[in-house]
Amino acid sequence: MRDLALKTGGKPFHIDKIENLSETFRQVAQELGQQYTLGYYPEKSGKGGERRKITVKVDIPNVAVRSRNEVVFRKSGK
Repeated sequence: MRDLALKTGGKPFHIDKIENLSETFRQVAQELGQQYTLGYYPEKSGKGGERRKITVKVDIPNVAVRSRNEVVFRKSGK
């Protein structure tokens, strides 16, 4: 799950005991309530399978930015 979170720009949550599940869900709900969604529309469309690096920066102190570090263009027919 950690790898999936890192590839998608998410935050991994670790649950060491089932008793901590409620607290973890509370943290997830809090995270979801403090998110923004950004879109990426390139000037030139990429070819299928092409990868482009992306960087997201903000000019706000004391915030965490989590995002993907690249986009992959879909191959035609998918």
